[in-house]
Amino acid sequence: MWFSIGFPDSYVHRILSFEKIGFKGQLYSHEHQQSFRTKGSWAKLERSADNKHTFEFKIDGVSVFQWFKDMARKLLEKMGFRQPQSRQGKDLHH
Repeated sequence: MWFSIGFPDSYVHRILSFEKIGFKGQLYSHEHQQSFRTKGSWAKLERSADNKHTFEFKIDGVSVFQWFKDMARKLLEKMGFRQPQSRQGKDLHH
């Protein structure tokens, strides 16, 4: 996965050695079909808190999937699009 999002081979080797790496530039999300730029982030492969036999790839302390989701939301907000507010608990009758 980290190959396809834009990390150079030298970073991938360090990530696979469980090093925390700092980076800046852009990463590509296949899910969002968009590149996202960061002025300074860090990445690390960590053992899962839920299952010690699995690992999670994290950027800035959150899963890579959540990081891309957050970046996509921020981009949309910059463009003037807002996420609809939850209507849960509101009376929908007129």
